[in-house]
Amino acid sequence: MGTTLSSAHYALTSWLEILGLTNSDIVIKNMDQAQVLKAFESNECDGVALWAPHMFVAANKGAVMAADVRTAGKGNPVVLVADTQYAEKYPDITASFLGVFLRAVDAFKKTPAEDLVAEYQRFYKTFVGKDYDTALALKDLQYHPVFSLEEQLELFDDTGAPSQIQRWQSSVAAFFRDINRITSDEAQKVEDGKYATNTYLKLVK
Repeated sequence: MGTTLSSAHYALTSWLEILGLTNSDIVIKNMDQAQVLKAFESNECDGVALWAPHMFVAANKGAVMAADVRTAGKGNPVVLVADTQYAEKYPDITASFLGVFLRAVDAFKKTPAEDLVAEYQRFYKTFVGKDYDTALALKDLQYHPVFSLEEQLELFDDTGAPSQIQRWQSSVAAFFRDINRITSDEAQKVEDGKYATNTYLKLVK
């Protein structure tokens, strides 16, 4: 059971690929995350596909993680999207925006996760409208990595081959094509992942 067309569905599909299986080899029941967690607690399924915070709640109740995107050899990064015409016309402004974002990343990496919990709970309350348990919020912060400018330049390095980011994005495109969320023609426009460029990262001071 899981929420289809989601990061959890992508993780499940990536794990099935390792086992030599596809979505058609199993029965997936589409539910929102709260319903999925309830089904797990009621032992109504063989497995569930969850994301934070529900995955941590399930772990506290005895669930064992079979795989996530990373252990399945894939990636599902947060993507910053720029309007192409604007970015090409104003590359310095685009790079400056990335610079501000990366300053926040550096602050995040230098700050103990425990010191970020209260602010994260405030954000979660504003964004989702629900309270976030302190211990679960801490696990969430510790589980999700962020990457510095130097680390991102390495991930985006496409010297002689597609970059790591381009390979990740190519895999995401294939996933949405295979579940008929995008057409084959649409997939051809993005399947090489080359839109994921390091051009503006290189301009960051």
